[in-house]
Amino acid sequence: MISISAFNPDLNVPNYINCSFPLIHEKLKSHGNVSFLSLLMNLQLNAVPVFSVPFGEEMKAFVDLSQLRLLGYRRWEEYYGISRERSVFPTFQEGLKAVRASILEQRLFLTSGATYYLPYFNRDYLNPGYIKNFGYGTDTGIYVVGNHWLSVYGMDQERLYVYDPIPNRYKDSISLEIFHAFWLGNRCIPQLADKLDIEKCLVYGTEEITVRKRHSMESALELFGKTLLTISSEYLKGACIESERCMHFFGRAADGKLYGLLDSGWREVQDYGKSFTQHVFNFRRNRQYYLEILKDYVHLMGRDDRFFLNRYLTIAGEWDAMQNSVAINVKRKRVDSLFWDTIMRRMKETMYLEEDFHEEMIEYLSGLGLTGLDKGEGEYHVQ
Repeated sequence: MISISAFNPDLNVPNYINCSFPLIHEKLKSHGNVSFLSLLMNLQLNAVPVFSVPFGEEMKAFVDLSQLRLLGYRRWEEYYGISRERSVFPTFQEGLKAVRASILEQRLFLTSGATYYLPYFNRDYLNPGYIKNFGYGTDTGIYVVGNHWLSVYGMDQERLYVYDPIPNRYKDSISLEIFHAFWLGNRCIPQLADKLDIEKCLVYGTEEITVRKRHSMESALELFGKTLLTISSEYLKGACIESERCMHFFGRAADGKLYGLLDSGWREVQDYGKSFTQHVFNFRRNRQYYLEILKDYVHLMGRDDRFFLNRYLTIAGEWDAMQNSVAINVKRKRVDSLFWDTIMRRMKETMYLEEDFHEEMIEYLSGLGLTGLDKGEGEYHVQ
């Protein structure tokens, strides 16, 4: 057997982030780079709430983090100083040769494929529901076709050793046969041949990470501060951006729009409770993203910043409580005007707390001489 020596990755990672982030994080570390998972996953500004409302169809409003690109910032890889290049191998054997060469060089090898063939992936393994619901995520209901990524850290004649933390926290071996089926990907599953955008799924896909800037602890800490400052600034700015089909609300404007729809009688629509439950679930997730980066920043700074952490723990806790209350009461059909009034009051109070928090966070970070992330070329009109 050959393997990467002393490979001890973190398995306790948030299961709501993109599956590639822990792999990139570990790959950067294996190259001797300073890396923090919370920073990588927040450079996309996923902590900023975004609520998209189709014109004339408010009941079809949705939360879609991919719309954060409308704010005009650069790709997160540019801020961290890396580049990513995806490619495919013509045959399985050529791919295995590349896997072996990478491991011999003590480098993690990233591969894409279909979770439909992974036995430890209880949710998907040979599940007819995987075929039926292909492309529809459980969080938004938006159709998105992509690849699942895992990394290979060892191999022998019959098995490969993989690191696949999301969502199963798996670090162990799979047979060569299973790996082959996985690596062929979704495009090679016969039942998916006619699915929309199936051509976006890679066959024997891999990704190479090139480090263009090596971070010191000092430069990483500065990037932490810039990211936190940018998140707070965009939250308070509350941009409203019009695209072809929707109006997109960001930050406190997103919170305010969701609150406004609830206040305007949206809650009287049949089955609205299920939609609102999903919206609050996703808004709660924005706060989870922010909490992760704030925790690491506080730990690294080790000074008075726990004041901010304790305050934000209260805010995140309120979103947790609201989401749990709505989910339970909607499921049990215990929602009435009094219940919604209570949720609205709680939501309004939490919004005020969050606005105050971000105002003070901006004042604190600006006092350290920090500025926000620089933007790229914007192409949308901001109202």
